[in-house]
Amino acid sequence: MNSVSIRQPINAVCFQADGVVHQIGMAWRYSTRDPYAVILEFRYSDKTCVEYHFARELLRDGANSDCWKGEGDILVRRSGNHVEVVLKNPEGEPPLVLAFDRAEIKVALVKMGLMAPFGCERGYYDLDQEIATYLGVAS
Repeated sequence: MNSVSIRQPINAVCFQADGVVHQIGMAWRYSTRDPYAVILEFRYSDKTCVEYHFARELLRDGANSDCWKGEGDILVRRSGNHVEVVLKNPEGEPPLVLAFDRAEIKVALVKMGLMAPFGCERGYYDLDQEIATYLGVAS
């Protein structure tokens, strides 16, 4: 099964626990190889790449709700013209709070939906192939 991928740069306002606010460049990645997931990537000042993988449905639901959506390390909600994303650090550091332009998120969601419509992800995901890859068996 052929997969299609996109990578969309996006800017975010970052609110740190110490009160520092700054703009950071990030990118959303999406592939029909794993149609359920979206990847948010960014680089620290030392060029270390950090990726957060989470459900595409979480991004969609959070972008359309004033209430926090999600459990665990990632929370998402709409806040006026922005979408706020909270990334909790598994090492116990204060969470990173990001604000994205809601219109840009909506464009990203439309692109993802055109690649693999919401509710139809199963038709794009080859579970047998994923298991064979995981087990190291040729299929």
